[in-house]
Amino acid sequence: EVVAPVKDAKRAQILAAVTAFRIRLQAAGSGAIGFVYYSGHGAADADTGTNYLIPIDASAPGTVTFWHEALKLDDVLKELDRARAAAKFVVIDACRNELAANDKSTTKGFVPVAEQAGMFVAYATAQGRTASDKGTRGGPYSTALADEVVKPGLHHLDLFQNIKEAVS
Repeated sequence: EVVAPVKDAKRAQILAAVTAFRIRLQAAGSGAIGFVYYSGHGAADADTGTNYLIPIDASAPGTVTFWHEALKLDDVLKELDRARAAAKFVVIDACRNELAANDKSTTKGFVPVAEQAGMFVAYATAQGRTASDKGTRGGPYSTALADEVVKPGLHHLDLFQNIKEAVS
């Protein structure tokens, strides 16, 4: 079952979509597999190492309200984790390089997250690198992901290795 995408979303819209998805995933019961794909901007707070998704209604990086208006990636992961019986995949297709900001409170987009049972988090690019969104069907990562995810019987580690090789 494919859930309608949420595009150009505000913070509250992202949270509501994740909660609605978690409810559906939870209702699917044991053996369900959830797959979340985020394409957008991200940043990590240099002081805390906390990852944030940056919704369209967030203020500019470096402003007093920026971190309050961004959405903690941990909050998204915690919400998804509430669907305990399901396996969860979270794919972050965003740059992980320096975010242009007036101060140093903002660091590389997305730092690695701790392993969580039943959840696999993948990034479109290595830490400190940019993720391209140029291409006829989307960026190189989303194109490779779309090609691989439909292959039956592919182990998830092989799937992501194939994507990595295709992007390289």
